[in-house]
Amino acid sequence: MKDVEDLFDKGQYSKACSLLKELLGQDPNHFFGHFLLSLCLCKLQRFWGARQEAQITIELDPKAWQGHFAEAQALLGLERYQQAHRHAEYVLEMAPDLGSAHHLSAKLSLATGDFARAEESFKQAVQLSPRELDFLSDLAKIQLVSGKKEPARQTIEKILNAAPEHIDGQVLMGCLNLDEGRLQEASDYAIRALLQDHEHLGARRLMAEIKAQTNPLLGTWWKFNDKMLEFGQDKTALIVLVSYVIARFAINLANQGSNTLSFCIWFGFYGICFLAWLAPALFHVILKSELDKSRMKDL
Repeated sequence: MKDVEDLFDKGQYSKACSLLKELLGQDPNHFFGHFLLSLCLCKLQRFWGARQEAQITIELDPKAWQGHFAEAQALLGLERYQQAHRHAEYVLEMAPDLGSAHHLSAKLSLATGDFARAEESFKQAVQLSPRELDFLSDLAKIQLVSGKKEPARQTIEKILNAAPEHIDGQVLMGCLNLDEGRLQEASDYAIRALLQDHEHLGARRLMAEIKAQTNPLLGTWWKFNDKMLEFGQDKTALIVLVSYVIARFAINLANQGSNTLSFCIWFGFYGICFLAWLAPALFHVILKSELDKSRMKDL
């Protein structure tokens, strides 16, 4: 579990997930294993899977705050704020001096648009747990959203001084540099984050924004592929299936009149298939090539 906690603290959530799944394969009733896996999945924005792990955690110990905390996090990601609030209130009642409880309350305030209350709750969470880098990371995010660049820079520097390899810290510093027009510095931070975890959503989005600044067409390509990767295989297959049904229906109509229209519809369908399946694969090759170039520069 120590290795998992170290990976989590560094923001390397994909690697932590892999270790936790191995652990749970050996011990399916490991309470903290399911709890930490739920938190990691939340960080990767896989909220349905996170909720399943949270519910298992609650089943293993209904009175413990950890399961309700994980459930609230997952519900927050699914934008079910009222349900999340009930579980968050339980956590605050059971553990009023827990920094994570105030951190969760802050995220709920942020989601409902109360930025002032969110910032205060984030600060309270940091005061209670000053070594929790995730709390500092979220405080930096609200400071960036609020346009408080200098406080955000100071907060991000605290993260990177404590853990230079912290991915969220690197992404946030990249976002700050991008906002200030320093594209090369922003790109350096994005690449550092992607070298650690090429699936990190924030790092991919940061790189897409950087590409858009230098080349709008290339930036659109990156953003599209980032969205397709976020959808995953199941949603991609659903998009293709729906497109096929629409194409067949349209062709039946077209066959009654125009062969040209029928050809255009099929051409559009095959285009969707290409974008849904082949383009993300090509994107992975391009990303790998760019990261390999960066590694070569460091040698």
